Amino acid sequence: MNVLAHSYVFWIALIMGLLALYILPSVIAAVRGVQGLGWIIFINLLPTGVGWLAALIAAVGLPGRPPARVATQAADTRRSGHRPCEQTLPGPVGSFVADRRGSS
Repeated sequence: MNVLAHSYVFWIALIMGLLALYILPSVIAAVRGVQGLGWIIFINLLPTGVGWLAALIAAVGLPGRPPARVATQAADTRRSGHRPCEQTLPGPVGSFVADRRGSS
């Protein structure tokens, strides 16, 4: 046991593990996309066990942001008015619509 206490690898691994555990509430809140992320990070950085526990509860308990709406290609076509195979390119005068299927 005395050899383990004098090993620098052991102490580095222990400190890194404890730091990872300390910032765990902030990581959970960031992954979940919690709305009060800044407050959770602030509370988590307070040097008390109560702040860590409060940040962990908030990270798990607060509602996350709503997921980003994934637009389908058909919905994009209806909104923009362009066909899916067209690409609008800026031109010298106005804009130019390039058809990737070729001209017919």
